[in-house]
Amino acid sequence: MRIIVNDGVGFYTTRVISRYIREGMLMLDEGVRIEDVDRAAMAVGFPVGPITVSDEVGLDTAYKVGQILAESFEGRLDSSAIDRQLVEDGRFGRKNEKGFYQYSGGKKHEPDPTVYDFTAAGRQRIDMSGEKIAERLLLAFCNEAALCLEEDILRSPRDGDVGGVLGIGFPPNLGGPFFYMDQRGLTDVVRSLEGLEETFGARFTPPQLLKDRADKGQPFFK
Repeated sequence: MRIIVNDGVGFYTTRVISRYIREGMLMLDEGVRIEDVDRAAMAVGFPVGPITVSDEVGLDTAYKVGQILAESFEGRLDSSAIDRQLVEDGRFGRKNEKGFYQYSGGKKHEPDPTVYDFTAAGRQRIDMSGEKIAERLLLAFCNEAALCLEEDILRSPRDGDVGGVLGIGFPPNLGGPFFYMDQRGLTDVVRSLEGLEETFGARFTPPQLLKDRADKGQPFFK
């Protein structure tokens, strides 16, 4: 099954997966453990956590894509210094068996604790509940999906759900980002995004399209 999207930097899938990965990186900077981020993502239905995705894609590739998106969407797709520093240190992920995780013989093992030396928090790690981690990852993904619809990159919420689930692994048990927002309730989604915006800034600012639908009681699917 295919979807057609309109032209734009990052199109749809690259934007939402990059936002998902970036939020994971920013949590590492805050002091969350690598395995806690990935475990929380998989617990809600993502097939792969954002930190593992970065290793699989290649840290050098993820860094280049992140730079382009950060420049194009300044203040919204925040850049993290972690991947740049890791790339400068010669760590490219699974491809050279040096990344967020340790590898040997092509097999992934435990997280590499030396990665924390490249984060703002250093080796001092904090406990964050899986629910809070998953909330940020899900809403980061959904907010970027809604922005893609508002900006006419997506032609319909259905395309966003199909591309999200089948293309880049949004939890199929949640039905896709737009279906998930409908089921959760758009008013609650907007309220939760605004709460995260107060703490973390513009990357969680809900788009006007989402606020308007919430105000009118107008879900994406009727």
